[in-house]
Amino acid sequence: MLESWFPVFDASDKEKNMQMWKEAISRSKPTAVIVPGSSMLVSLYMFCFREQVRIPEELSVICLEHNDLLSWMSPIPVTMRYPEEQALRIFVNWMNGGLVSSGLHYLSLEQTSGGESVRALAE
Repeated sequence: MLESWFPVFDASDKEKNMQMWKEAISRSKPTAVIVPGSSMLVSLYMFCFREQVRIPEELSVICLEHNDLLSWMSPIPVTMRYPEEQALRIFVNWMNGGLVSSGLHYLSLEQTSGGESVRALAE
């Protein structure tokens, strides 16, 4: 059941990727997709190109991995990044404080690019 919402696939098998996207998009008819990495992003963009799904007009896309090479894609994908420097500061303070529990720290993802792959909500 879980894999139907978070499919695992071999990124090198182009046809399996296209079939996976076709099944996932036709089943749930999403208006937005968040992908964990650039290989899945590229396969989604290829699917959208083949099936004439317009990004962002019909499908908004966000990638949770920043890679400068993604700026060559069209439309440029919105990418996010984990705030590593902030997390490291919290960790170092914890270490320097004698490893005493300081509670939970929730860190928000940072948008790393303006990107063009998300439709404006005001439209």
